[in-house]
Amino acid sequence: MRKQFAITLSSALIISLLTACGNQSNISPIQLSQSPILSQAAKTNEYLSFAKKDDGTEKKSDLEIKEKTEKASVKKPEELKIKLPAVKNYPMDERDVASIARYALREMHAAVTYSEGYRAGLKAIKKMARDGVYVARVSLASAESTIDWQNGYKVVAAALNHMAEGNPNTPYEACNLVLSMMKSTNSYSDGYRAGLGAMNVIGQTDNHRVRYIVESAIRAAESTYSSERSYNIIRDALLELRRSF
Repeated sequence: MRKQFAITLSSALIISLLTACGNQSNISPIQLSQSPILSQAAKTNEYLSFAKKDDGTEKKSDLEIKEKTEKASVKKPEELKIKLPAVKNYPMDERDVASIARYALREMHAAVTYSEGYRAGLKAIKKMARDGVYVARVSLASAESTIDWQNGYKVVAAALNHMAEGNPNTPYEACNLVLSMMKSTNSYSDGYRAGLGAMNVIGQTDNHRVRYIVESAIRAAESTYSSERSYNIIRDALLELRRSF
């Protein structure tokens, strides 16, 4: 029964992703000149820093979910190693998603705290999301759903790295991105939140059947009493979807 549901969910999500991906529009200009960040951008052997300070503030989530009972098992975050790409000083009217993402990664790298780096990267993602970039919309929902600054930083970094590498805006790559964001977190709770936030965007479609199936999947994950179980439900759905391509 579970396998049949996963296959049905996969077919529905493919339709949803394809529909959303077709709505991408051009990126508006971004100011890239006269920035101190660009003076260090020519280095090619640097990796994004995750050695940030905790400023003691609490990160709030825009996603309201039922509290889960945490088990003794601890989620080990997968290492997220991101090589800082070189950034070219394009003209101010350059509309290149990859260049915006590369610049934002540099700003995150220069940040002192996780919250500062998170906000710097999220600012670029919000800009692209407003301009209709589907992957940015998915990433924004995931990042804003986390409740830990370090996890928020990692989710944003994973999203920008995906864009900076010039990956195609396809359903397959969207699945890879969401899985990468979920795996980078250090708790099942935030990993689940990141995945659920993405699913909420994927389910935004005029196709009633797709919306019903996606909402049913979300309800299944929300109905459990374990963050780990909810995390696995979302992860398995994405893995099944990715194998469909």
